[in-house]
Amino acid sequence: MPRGDQNMKIETMIKSLVVSCVLILSAAVTIQAQNFEKRGQTTMKFLSVSLDAKANALGEANTSLEGGSESMFYNPANMSRFDGTISTTFSQVQWIADINYSMAGLAYRPASGRYGVFGLNVMAVDYGSIDETILASNERGYLKIGSYSPTAFAAGVSYARAISSQFSVGANVKFVTFDLAKGATDIIDAEQPLSGDNVSKTNFSESTIAYDFGVHYITGWKSLNFAFVVRNFSQQVDFDDENAELPLTMKIGLSMDLMDFTSIDKDMHSVMLSVDAKRPRDFYEQVLVGLDYTFLNSLSVRGGYGYPNEEQGVSFGGGVNQRYMGVGFEINYSYSDFGVFDNVNTFSLKLNF
Repeated sequence: MPRGDQNMKIETMIKSLVVSCVLILSAAVTIQAQNFEKRGQTTMKFLSVSLDAKANALGEANTSLEGGSESMFYNPANMSRFDGTISTTFSQVQWIADINYSMAGLAYRPASGRYGVFGLNVMAVDYGSIDETILASNERGYLKIGSYSPTAFAAGVSYARAISSQFSVGANVKFVTFDLAKGATDIIDAEQPLSGDNVSKTNFSESTIAYDFGVHYITGWKSLNFAFVVRNFSQQVDFDDENAELPLTMKIGLSMDLMDFTSIDKDMHSVMLSVDAKRPRDFYEQVLVGLDYTFLNSLSVRGGYGYPNEEQGVSFGGGVNQRYMGVGFEINYSYSDFGVFDNVNTFSLKLNF
C-alpha cells in the first residue's frame, strides 16, 4: 500500500475513534451534569493542579490551544507544531494554604517536526512544615511531638507528532510519587511520658506510573480547532492497605479566533475563544470558558471561568510575547480567585529557540 494511502487510512481510523470518544463523553457530561454530586475519592491530587499561567488565566480552558513545552502538562498533542526547534517552560504557582508548585519542561522538535517532538517534564510540590500531633489526655486533647514535611514529585517523558497537516497525537508517561512522611501510629510505652521518642512511626508514601494521551485536530473551517485528552490514567495505589485511585480526567475542547467573523487583520487584533468540557473522576462535570485578546501578536489579556464550581471563581491575567536575537520569550501571569481560601498567583516563562 502506498505510504500516502496508508497515512490516510490511519488518520481516518483515528478520526473515527475521536468522534466516538467525543459522543460518549458528551453524553456522559450531559447526564452527570444534572446532579452535582462527587463520585469518589482520589489520591495524589497535586496532579490536578494547573501549573501554567496562561492556562490558569483562561480558567484551564486550553485543551485545544496549540503550544510548546507547557502542553506536556495539559494535552501533549498540542506541542507537535510549535515554532522553533527547542521550547522550554518554567513556572511557579503560589497556591492556597502556602503550598507552592514548581514545574519545568523541555521540548525538542528536530528536522522541523519530521520525527515528531520529544519532551521532558518535571514538577514538585512544597507543602512546607506541618505540626505533628498525637491524641493526649491533657487540656488541649493533643500533644505536639514534632513536625513533618510532605513532598510530591512527578517526572515524565513526552512524544507528539503531526500525522498530517491537520491531525496530531501525543502522549506523556510520568513517574509520580507522594510522600506523606512518617506518622505516629502507636505509643511504645504507655507508662512513660508521651513524646516524639515514645511513639512508633510508619512511613506513608506511594509511587506509580501514570499516562496522559491526547489528540489535536485542525478542522480546516476558519481557525476552529478540536482536541481530546485523557490525563492521569494509572492503576490503583495502596496507602496503608487502603486502595486509592489517581485523579483521572477527560477533557474535550474547541477553540477559535473570533476575528474570523470580521475583516480585522488578526496580526493586529486576535480574540481567541476556547471552551472545554471536563469530566474528572472525583468531581462533577464542568464547562470551562476562556477568552484571550492579543494585540500585535505581543500583548495579551486573558480571562476564564469554570461552571459549576465550589470555591474557585474568575481567573484573569496577561502576558508579553517577544522575539530578540532569534529567541522567542513569553512571560505570563495569572490570578485566580479561590473564595474563602487564598488567591492563587502563577508566574510562567517560556523560551523558544
